[in-house]
Amino acid sequence: MQEMANLRKLVEVSTSFGKPLRVAEMNTISNSGKEGVSNVFAAALWTLDATFEVAAAGAVGINLHQGAGQNHYAALLRTYQKDGTTLAPVILRPPFYAMLMFQLAVRNGTRLLLQHRVSPHNTTVSSHIKLWPLLDVSTQQLRFVVINRHASRAGSQRICLDKSWVHKYPARAQVTRLMAEGVEPLSAKGGISLGGRVFGPGGQLKGEEQHGWVFRRKTHGRSCWEVYMSPGSAALMESDLVEPIQ
Repeated sequence: MQEMANLRKLVEVSTSFGKPLRVAEMNTISNSGKEGVSNVFAAALWTLDATFEVAAAGAVGINLHQGAGQNHYAALLRTYQKDGTTLAPVILRPPFYAMLMFQLAVRNGTRLLLQHRVSPHNTTVSSHIKLWPLLDVSTQQLRFVVINRHASRAGSQRICLDKSWVHKYPARAQVTRLMAEGVEPLSAKGGISLGGRVFGPGGQLKGEEQHGWVFRRKTHGRSCWEVYMSPGSAALMESDLVEPIQ
C-alpha cells in the first residue's frame, strides 16, 4: 500500500534525526467519518489491521481521533439525555472492540515475529485473511491476530512453526474471537462480542467469557495450527512457552 510505503519513508527520516515517529491523528475517514462505514463492524476490523500496519512500518504509536465523542468514528459515543444537560451512559462502538483486542495482543510488550519462525498459509480465501504473528518479549508467549476481511466467505488460516520451535510450544492454542451477529457482520453496529462478552451502556460487561482451542497437526511434513475464520471476523490465538528459546 502506498500509504504504508510513505509512512516507512517518514520513519526513516525521523530515525535519521534520532527521533521516533508517532502518527498523531488517524481514523477511517476524515472529517468525522461516514455513516455505515466508520460506525460499523467493518471499521473495527480496519482499526485492528491498521494499528498493526502502522507498527510494522516502524512507528511507535498512533492517536485514533475521537472528536467530541459524537463523530461517526468515535469509539465512545457520548450523548445527552432528553433534558439536554445530563450525559447519557457512554456507548461503546465497534472500533472500541478493536482497540481492546489490540491491547490484549500486545500486552506486556511484544514484537512482530520474523517470518522464518512462523510460516503462514491461507487455505481458503488467501487474499482476504490477514495474519499478524507476535512474540511476547517477557514471557515468549506466541500470539497471532487473524483477520478475515471478507463480508460473506469463511476461510481457514494455517500457521506452521519452524522445526526448532515445535517442541517449545504445546500443540494446543487458545482462541479468542471478535465477532458480530447477523448475516452481514461487517455492517453491524451492535451484537459485537470479544471472547463472548459484550459491552452494554456505560461499559457494563455482559455475557460469559468464552475461548476456543485449536490443535497443531502434521501437514505436509510441517507442524501447523489451522484456525477457522467466519466471514468478517478476527481472532487472537495464544500459545504459552513450555521450553525456553535459546
